[in-house]
Amino acid sequence: MHNIPGFVKWMYPHWVWDIHSSANDIYLTFDDGPHPEATPFVLNQLNKFEAKATFFCVGNNVRQYPEIVNSIVACDHVLGNHTYNHLNGRKSDFRSYIKNVNSCNVELNNFLSNHPIKLFRPPYGRITAKESRYLRDYYNIIMWDYLSGDFDRSLPAERCLSRAISNIRPGSIIVFHDSKKAFRTLQEVLPSYLKVLYKKGFKSKALTPELLGAKHLIESNATPDFHL
Repeated sequence: MHNIPGFVKWMYPHWVWDIHSSANDIYLTFDDGPHPEATPFVLNQLNKFEAKATFFCVGNNVRQYPEIVNSIVACDHVLGNHTYNHLNGRKSDFRSYIKNVNSCNVELNNFLSNHPIKLFRPPYGRITAKESRYLRDYYNIIMWDYLSGDFDRSLPAERCLSRAISNIRPGSIIVFHDSKKAFRTLQEVLPSYLKVLYKKGFKSKALTPELLGAKHLIESNATPDFHL
């Protein structure tokens, strides 16, 4: 199931699932990078259509590929925290998980001169209630309206594309992946998907402080206490 049902959004109102908008704006997000092949490809495709996106980065990848993170920032895209080691929150103890999030935050702050990173997406969308309560005091927890399935190698690229196109709607937060696992499918899907968006009059935007209107994006002095 790649669509998020309305009752799930209702059950977790503290998480951001989509953006209420009457304009033809959608919000592309890319998880698990940066990656030396996939991320430059994504940046090139986005640039062709003057599209902006949000990249939820794994801290260990940020450490390994700082020049690619610089490229993301130079193109005016937005960075988000995706833990340091792509941890499943439901399979991690509380202290370890929070510290792992903080380790990613430390890496990302090297690229953000004005304020600490304030966007967080839990890998796999898996997070416990305790972890969520703690982290949402410091981050906007960003989920999604539609998961593309580009990481699923059993899903043919043409099926991935057709499903993604059929789910284009104003305000959607869409998940793709700039990762090794997804790259083969992404190469086929993303260029065509962006062309369809353009033809339909949609514009991809990044998740910005102004858009979310959330204090966790604006207050630079709000830093989590990770000495648990």
